[in-house]
Amino acid sequence: MEEMGPEPLFWSVTERALLSASLLAIMIVSVVGNSLVIVVVARNRGMRTRTNMFLCSLAVADLLCSLLAMPFSLATAIRAEWIFSRTLCLATGFDELKDGGLTHFHFSKQTASRDRLQLCLGDSGKYKEKICVLV
Repeated sequence: MEEMGPEPLFWSVTERALLSASLLAIMIVSVVGNSLVIVVVARNRGMRTRTNMFLCSLAVADLLCSLLAMPFSLATAIRAEWIFSRTLCLATGFDELKDGGLTHFHFSKQTASRDRLQLCLGDSGKYKEKICVLV
């Protein structure tokens, strides 16, 4: 069989430049914003409520995603090809799925916690029964 030349690029140079600039801007805003959330909650005792700790946990997950996954996406957008090893490709794909799953887990846990609290306390804010039903 004869070898074929490289496949044509999916994106034009202008589209790659816009995509790369967008990804870089999102990365910077994500790192700065999530870092600020973590710092504010860590430094101020009054901000350490259950809801803010939940938001801080999400900020940590998003910060890790911004630092561990987005740089590979940016490099791929700039070069229009995967320049890293196959193992890193598989690991990055797994990591992105894991990060998305963790975010969904956080939202599910928060929803379940609110439902359980509502079942336990009821409308009056007092315990309806001695044993609360877990959702």
